[in-house]
Amino acid sequence: MYARHTFATGDPAMLDDAVTATRVQGHELLSGQPGFAGMSVFVDAALGKLLIGSFWDTEESCRASDETVREQRAKLLLPFAATLGREIFEVALAHQIREPGPGSAMRRLVIEFDPAETDARIEAFRAVIPSLDAIPGFCRSTLFIDRARGRAVVGSIYTDRAAMEAARAATAGVRERAGQHAGHAMAVRSLEEFDTVFYGAPSA
Repeated sequence: MYARHTFATGDPAMLDDAVTATRVQGHELLSGQPGFAGMSVFVDAALGKLLIGSFWDTEESCRASDETVREQRAKLLLPFAATLGREIFEVALAHQIREPGPGSAMRRLVIEFDPAETDARIEAFRAVIPSLDAIPGFCRSTLFIDRARGRAVVGSIYTDRAAMEAARAATAGVRERAGQHAGHAMAVRSLEEFDTVFYGAPSA
């Protein structure tokens, strides 16, 4: 399975309209494309950030749909989107113990590594991700990989923002153990937190 992450930033005061358009027209647009497998939407309302994660059965369907909806997507996100970008990833791992519900929140970790280490990094996360099960409020964690660039994104969803915030120390420990398992500390490029406004990822 593959995923496309579409990331927009803009005026926080305009974010609500962009979210509504994404949840309704955006979902209708994507769900009509071949290979569509699900979509989730996350926001940082204070900073004016919108993250759309869509899932596709193959890399080909992911890339083909990106070209098909490119123009309509840009129009849907106006006038909010001052910046707009997207990345395509292989879904390497998905681990879920409960379905995220209304009010859930997501922590997004971005790391970089030597592309030759890709399989080792996947195995390191495979080894430590189940330890998240013991953290109160944990729902799901998904590992997205870009093998060519040596880049990974880990999206971990919790029942609510309070649970996510309370898990910060515990998840720092999980990141440390993942680095130890791979042989050296991971190079973290970004660590962000979002609220979930729409959840429709495929079951893990």
